[in-house]
Amino acid sequence: MKNFVVIVGIIFLLKSFSTFAQVCEGKSLNNSKITGIAPFCSDSGITFCNSLADGSTNAVKKAASGPYYDCLISQPYPSWFFIQIDQSGDLELVINQTDLDGEPIDVDFIIWGPYSDIQIEKIKGGDYSLLDIFGVKSCSYSSDAEEELIVNDVQNGEYYVILITNYKGKAGVISMKSMEYNSFKPGMATTDCSIISSTLGPDRKISKGTEIILNAAPANRIAIEYKWFLDTGSGFNEIPGETGENLLINNDTSGTYKVEVSDNTGNSGSDEVEIKFFPDPIANPVDDILYCDQNGDGFHTFDLHSIVTPRILNSQDPNQFEIVYYNNIEDAKINISRNALPDFYTNPTSFSSEKIFARIHNKDAPTTSFEITEFKIGVISAPQVTQPMD
Repeated sequence: MKNFVVIVGIIFLLKSFSTFAQVCEGKSLNNSKITGIAPFCSDSGITFCNSLADGSTNAVKKAASGPYYDCLISQPYPSWFFIQIDQSGDLELVINQTDLDGEPIDVDFIIWGPYSDIQIEKIKGGDYSLLDIFGVKSCSYSSDAEEELIVNDVQNGEYYVILITNYKGKAGVISMKSMEYNSFKPGMATTDCSIISSTLGPDRKISKGTEIILNAAPANRIAIEYKWFLDTGSGFNEIPGETGENLLINNDTSGTYKVEVSDNTGNSGSDEVEIKFFPDPIANPVDDILYCDQNGDGFHTFDLHSIVTPRILNSQDPNQFEIVYYNNIEDAKINISRNALPDFYTNPTSFSSEKIFARIHNKDAPTTSFEITEFKIGVISAPQVTQPMD
């Protein structure tokens, strides 16, 4: 589900218990399992009741086992969130918690990432394996009631997972928002608010062979009828036999999916989401390229685009896939374009060889759908021939 309650952060200025109790009624985001994860948008921020403020009698007291929780020795009364980066830069969020009288109480957090579209879908489905030691970007287990969550140099399209916990288990309210809540400073990252815009979520670009489950259950009503439709370019057609709240897509069919929902109050509504499946690239191997130097200077300009690119592409569509060359594997993984090699590349040291990393990615999803292959280029001396005597 992509629905959740957003309440303006100014509520923290109020001190009345009755006001907090009214706001918190039935609006806790407490959940031990990551399958209950909620999307978060830093533009609007979020204010929600911790697991006890809404009068819950069955509050979840501990997060599920599986993730690597790093500094969080305990994970009481957990609330899970995920974000997608829009504007690249430094992610800076502030998290605080008060009790129902407005007095500060301890709050803790951890953030993992970055993840791709495919990986975040696995995490949302309950796969904890990606929340490992290598994914931890920041963690705090201090006694502070206000925490600063900072992750430097996040990139557009990346996903991150955030867990917030209520250490003392005291009834109260938690807020999470951007440090520059109503303004923007240069270099500050923003999050993509489209992930919270509808029931079916944002449009998605997914690798072929990936299963997707769309969920259309309404947040606050009981649905009595579901109808699912698909438009592949010629208009919507109802999908036979699909009458449940979930739609499993496992046939790589791209198009616009629509659901119509009728609830027990006589109301109905619909939502649409575009799903585009794309093929993952194949980085076909390339033989090393050695040039026999003829003029003795030890340098040569290699035409990577003409010589190497066709070999890596093989039969793949050059309009769909792009190949970028690097001499550093980390640059190739992150795709730092300013460090990419030119198509006509001259070896920097005479009579030398070096390793080149070729990154091929799908133009529709360059950050998530790519492969890397490597090969060597080098300049060698031409043989010297001595004319023998007769």
